[in-house]
Amino acid sequence: MISKSFLHIFVFILLLVDVSAVGLVPAIHEVDFEPGRTYEFKFYARADPGFQTPVVIYMMGELSKYVEPKEYIYPKCMETTVPESGVVPFTFKVKIPKDANPTPGKNTIAVYVADAVSTGGTIGVSTAVEGWLTFLVPYPGKYADLYFDIANTNINRSTNVNLRITSRGKEPLLNTNAVVEIRDKDDVLKDVINFNDININSGETTTLSEILHSENYLPGKYFGKATYFYEGDKKEAKAEFKVGVLELKLLRTTEKLIEEKINKFEMLVENQWNNELEEVYATGEIYNQNFKSPTIEMQQFAESMLQSYIDTTGFQLGPAEVKINLFFKEKGEDKVYSSEQKVSVEIIEEAVETKEEEKKQGFNSITLTLIIVVFVLLVIIFDIIWLKKRKRKEP
Repeated sequence: MISKSFLHIFVFILLLVDVSAVGLVPAIHEVDFEPGRTYEFKFYARADPGFQTPVVIYMMGELSKYVEPKEYIYPKCMETTVPESGVVPFTFKVKIPKDANPTPGKNTIAVYVADAVSTGGTIGVSTAVEGWLTFLVPYPGKYADLYFDIANTNINRSTNVNLRITSRGKEPLLNTNAVVEIRDKDDVLKDVINFNDININSGETTTLSEILHSENYLPGKYFGKATYFYEGDKKEAKAEFKVGVLELKLLRTTEKLIEEKINKFEMLVENQWNNELEEVYATGEIYNQNFKSPTIEMQQFAESMLQSYIDTTGFQLGPAEVKINLFFKEKGEDKVYSSEQKVSVEIIEEAVETKEEEKKQGFNSITLTLIIVVFVLLVIIFDIIWLKKRKRKEP
């Protein structure tokens, strides 16, 4: 017979596990705000397929008072069931009065879908997901939103500087201008780009683009700052971009090898090019012993770990030199590129490494013991609460 304490432990474990995952589609939806307009929206509640999952749907936010049916408005909630297909649609309206004057900017109705849990005739929730229905409410007068980006590029190649400006005020933005400054890591000014005579009607967006040539740029990271000036006000935005060079950089390697055994040797490399690399691998030599890593592919400006193995049988204790050759090809090209460099490793006694591992294991054992103690205490507390509730019910 299963003891009640065991059942309590089992229930406790179940409470720690998210046994049902709920979802909401779309997670984010934006619309322009218009007084006097009735909006209709369709969302989808999702849950794990293969089950009948009870869920509740409710909404909060300044504009949620205009939602219909009113059962969606918190603290009320709409109850429904996600079928075995894993998805159920739900629709609602938002009726905006003509005299509505909500907070300007992004005014959001938070849409929640939650796992429904029945507790003594009432409905509770265990897990919930949140979506955002955002109304873009115009600001009084003139107001602008600014988006700015510069795409990564390679040395001696061009890239695009992009601005996207949206007029969020009730009045248009006329005869305005923007300036973009490009600086290097030492804050040295490299370029200035001007955009003049910009006109944007209320609620509209304009996109501006200019070509940036990188002939005078060294490989590395650069920093852009865009400033949009309008009617005595301004908006600023920042962006970073990289200028690449066709190189594979060795960032770090394994620093210690244990004597008289086969050791894993790791080499962290970084693609310095704004294109994918293929057939990337490393070869190496230490004490006339050769090794080679498997071949991989790398995304632009990505880091990857190359691995191989070194047998230190017969190696002397102390520092040793490792000669490493890196090989790669630009994706879609035939030419093979290579580079050679030397790094130092230390050959150490196994006892030294063993002591370090023992310290780590001791720490892990203490941590595990503390977790077990806390878990047992929680189970005991759970058991005591359950027994007290049972005694109260007994005549």
